Amino acid sequence: MSSEHIFDTPEFEEWAVSVKEELFPKLRASACSVTLYSGAFDAKIAVELGAAILLDKPIIVLASPGVEVPSKLRKVAERVMVFDMNDQKAMDELGEVLLSFVEGLR
Repeated sequence: MSSEHIFDTPEFEEWAVSVKEELFPKLRASACSVTLYSGAFDAKIAVELGAAILLDKPIIVLASPGVEVPSKLRKVAERVMVFDMNDQKAMDELGEVLLSFVEGLR
């Protein structure tokens, strides 16, 4: 076993730089943050949600059908929608929600 801590690895450093130089600027420039939530823990989604909260961005959570969205995530979300990408009605509703956020910025 290696005694090297994950935060001290070149891979982590590369990832941290990409978050700082790519994720933060993109999120800063966006009207809102849209998160696809499947119920599984995903470190990338956790970092994106944390960044959205720190940047005070509205958060839209698109939950897979049948997935329970944690209460704390519901509290920080501007909107939580059950979302099936194969459902045209859900796609139309998402389009309306995103348009309302963009119009709210004008």
